[in-house]
Amino acid sequence: MMRILLLLAAATLSLGAASPLPQPIAPWKIEVVAEAPAVRHPSVVACAPDGRVFVSEDPMDISLPNANAAEGRILCIHPDGRINVFADKLFAVFGLQYLEGKLYVLHNPHFSVFDDDASVGRNRRELIQQTLPDPSALNWNDHIPANFKLGMDGYFYVAAGDKGLHGAVGTDGRRADLFTGGVFRIKPDGSGLEVFSHGVRNILDVALNSGDEIFSYDNTDEHEWMGRVTHMVEAGFYGYPHDFIPQRPYTLWMLADLGPGAACGAFAYNEDALPANYHGNIFLSDFGKRQVMRLALERSGSTYKMVSREDLFPNPPGDFRPVGITLGPDGKSIYICDWQHRDEKAKVTVGRLLKLTWTGEDQSKPKPGWHAAVASGQPRNVPAEQFIDALSHPSHDVRLTAQRALEKIPTARESITSLAGNPEAPAHARIHAIWALANSGSVSAAAREAKNSNPRVQQQAIRALALSGGTNAASLLTPLLGSTNFTTRFAAATALGRLGDPRAVEPLLGQIGKGDLFANYAVFTALNRIGTNTPSAWRQIVSALHSSDPAVREGVSFAIRDTYDVQLARELSHFLSATNHTVAGRLLAARALASTLHQPAPWSGEWWGYHPALQPPPKRETRWAGTETILQALIEGSRSKENEIRAICIQAIAAARDERAVAALRSAFESEQSAESRALILRALAAASDASAGQWALAELSTPSSQPMAFAAIAAAEIIKTEELKSALLRYAQERATNTSLRAAAISTLGSLKHAPAAPLAKELVRSHEPELRRRALIAHAALSGETSIPELESALISADTDTSLEAVRALGRLKSPRAIPGLMQAYGVEALRSEAFRGLASSPDKRALGIYLRELTSINPAQRDMAHLAVRNLAPQVRAEIEQQAPSLPKSALTELRQIYAGDPVAEKGPIFAATIEQPKADDYLAAALSGKGDPAKGEKLFIDANGLNCIGCHRVGGAGSTIGPDLSNAGQQFDAKALAESIIHPSKAVREGYQQIVLELGDEEEMSGLIKSETAKELTLVDGSGRSHTIPREKVRVRRNSELSLMPEGLHAGLTTEQFADLISYLATLRAR
Repeated sequence: MMRILLLLAAATLSLGAASPLPQPIAPWKIEVVAEAPAVRHPSVVACAPDGRVFVSEDPMDISLPNANAAEGRILCIHPDGRINVFADKLFAVFGLQYLEGKLYVLHNPHFSVFDDDASVGRNRRELIQQTLPDPSALNWNDHIPANFKLGMDGYFYVAAGDKGLHGAVGTDGRRADLFTGGVFRIKPDGSGLEVFSHGVRNILDVALNSGDEIFSYDNTDEHEWMGRVTHMVEAGFYGYPHDFIPQRPYTLWMLADLGPGAACGAFAYNEDALPANYHGNIFLSDFGKRQVMRLALERSGSTYKMVSREDLFPNPPGDFRPVGITLGPDGKSIYICDWQHRDEKAKVTVGRLLKLTWTGEDQSKPKPGWHAAVASGQPRNVPAEQFIDALSHPSHDVRLTAQRALEKIPTARESITSLAGNPEAPAHARIHAIWALANSGSVSAAAREAKNSNPRVQQQAIRALALSGGTNAASLLTPLLGSTNFTTRFAAATALGRLGDPRAVEPLLGQIGKGDLFANYAVFTALNRIGTNTPSAWRQIVSALHSSDPAVREGVSFAIRDTYDVQLARELSHFLSATNHTVAGRLLAARALASTLHQPAPWSGEWWGYHPALQPPPKRETRWAGTETILQALIEGSRSKENEIRAICIQAIAAARDERAVAALRSAFESEQSAESRALILRALAAASDASAGQWALAELSTPSSQPMAFAAIAAAEIIKTEELKSALLRYAQERATNTSLRAAAISTLGSLKHAPAAPLAKELVRSHEPELRRRALIAHAALSGETSIPELESALISADTDTSLEAVRALGRLKSPRAIPGLMQAYGVEALRSEAFRGLASSPDKRALGIYLRELTSINPAQRDMAHLAVRNLAPQVRAEIEQQAPSLPKSALTELRQIYAGDPVAEKGPIFAATIEQPKADDYLAAALSGKGDPAKGEKLFIDANGLNCIGCHRVGGAGSTIGPDLSNAGQQFDAKALAESIIHPSKAVREGYQQIVLELGDEEEMSGLIKSETAKELTLVDGSGRSHTIPREKVRVRRNSELSLMPEGLHAGLTTEQFADLISYLATLRAR
């Protein structure tokens, strides 16, 4: 078997010459370690200390139809080139690390560990049996828990995409749930599982520097397509999906935005072979950018900033698609998993493992002779003194190996303690000494060094104290909150939050607003963690809302934000009711109570889809143990003397839709003086179909009191729909003294209610000089009078106000009447009205508009061309003779469409429609033009943005402008070469990008809908159709759901262009290269 694998590898190397290697910058060199078919679809790679390389294969996400198949493998590649299978029958492997004779494998839903038995995996155990229920949701293993790195504290830090964790349980029974993307940690024995940070999207890896500072790289292709490099800290929240655009003051933020891409692998350079300016750098792979990047970071307060970025491949080939990356054991080589394929399903066998090697001076210090064996878990009789000496080695790998060995030697603790306190020793040696002691249960050195003047040593000692949970740790840490070093402040506050000691509340409150973003975040987050850990602490925390310092009040409001705790609800209720407290503080208490009256439904572990940030947050409709306490407090608050407090409470009660809330609203309405609050109550009662709403709406329409109340009464009339209310609404609309906006709202509502007696008034108001009233009246007139409204609609076509004319055109189109055709044809002659007029004409085919249909058959806009095609098809028998008369003068593109329509008609096939020879460009002609390099980007941009032309901007975004129906193309030129760009237009359904797969839903009554699923919950899903309209569909109405083979982007888009125009378009797309 081994020989066969080697022969295959050799054969493939010769075949692979046709696929060029990406060429790196000097002094790096690139080589192929193995490639398909010897290694197929490599996803992640890890190295053993002895030079063996372990690489995983993921055919499920390229060449196999089902992403949930257990067809993954891990191959072991030996230094002499031999390859053997280490493990198989795995799910998609995206996490892989070698540690002391064991290979740890994250192949969701399992997190497994194998013993390395002569390069074969044996004795498999599960650290986590189920990370999440459905890692391959939407038939892709993406946005999942993925790669991980080991920290000095003995934890694996694991990257998790926003499919998250649900019901994940470690070997000690600890459970973790992660609703968004983030980082969780777990010890190599499967204990200590916990969420570390959250609020990112789809990170696939983490980079840990020599101080265990964690960095991630993810992309967010909603709102703004960011490539976020983020400093991930304990308890950090980064806002995704609903709190990151715009940045909120209660979230943390990225340290750099690298622009559109597809984030994949990451590692920090902590070794000594490369020059000093590489130390601490972060290396990132980006599948979308087809790039591996090097970022230089430096401290900036309590976080980091990027000072430079370097792309290692200046001009990568189109099929270079790097996924997982790792540093080789020599400290100067980088292994790269190259998919050699876009993220699309295809029956291909592709992929290669590349090795990028530094050819400059090797500056590494030799590693101890025992290093490879000890790091591989092979016992060696090494004196403890050698391990202690190794803690000063410049290689982090050597130091960590020595540290872990010392943790198992109790007799060495005295010597390790001496090193930890030695001010003459290197800081990194003292740090490892502290962790060697802390991980073996001794925290005395950490307690002592928490006061160390060296910030690096001090901060690691603080971390060790926090993890130890010592009872006296809080008293040691609280003085450090006032440190002039923000990083120390951050570490102390984070540690105090983890310890949960209520004695730290007062000093933490004293530090709110006195640090930078990360340090201040750590302070209010620590307060939240203490209150959650010890609910009796909430009283002291909440009382600080009374502070005269706005920064303190704000910080406390962040500390209590979105926290569902019964004791907190009680304390906030008491604070709100105490009139001796400041109004500013009581307002914050009211807002906190209002936001937690109900909570979102419990998460079932179901993924929300690719673009949740474009959808509203989950509704808060589920009662919890604090709901009654909060509701009572809000009801009492609705009677407050302060208008702002009343308004907040009333709004929250109105949204509650609770029987008690309805009764409270009725009571509040009677006594409320504020017009805005009365209007809010009226709307809420109408939404609840409460009888009193109809009475109060009737009274308001009869005797108006204020604009807010009048608008609310009109809205109530549309919901309640009694004849008495309709009549009152008509009388109200007839009053000329009524505010124009109110009259417009009233007549519009009468039209939607189809209240026939309002027809004369609507006709009259069509002649109004007020544009808003005129437009609303036009719509109502058409709805109430049908075809008899056509004269007024036609008159409005020549209005000086384009918006009025557009409403008239739309109203004519909705009538679908033969009598509306002349008006629509007239409107088609006006450029500003043409698109809407054509929609109306196409929706009701009429032979009088044949000339327009024939013209639109040549449109470069595929949607308009399709509409014209269908219109002519519906009229085909009636208009054939007229078309035949015009055939000799019709453009070839129109004749091509007509031949499709009349194919199979024996009479037509013998006539002039089929007489001329037509030579239309073929797909290969368009592709050749695109690759000729002769396109004009300026002309291509005009094609892209022309709303009456291709209208690409109607579905795609570029530089923040456009629509989010299709993928953001701001970086299309960097992500794809010209050939791939051209093929994506010529064959749009060949490769549909993740998140944009069209879904077909079969509903009841033979109804069918298709489009993109933008979000899903246990109760409903949101589908966006090809026109950009969103539809929220209850799950119980979906009978069948299936994937469509077709892209939402129309087929044949290129067919309306000349080859020259197509070349222009591709040349423009090739220029799109974001940051």
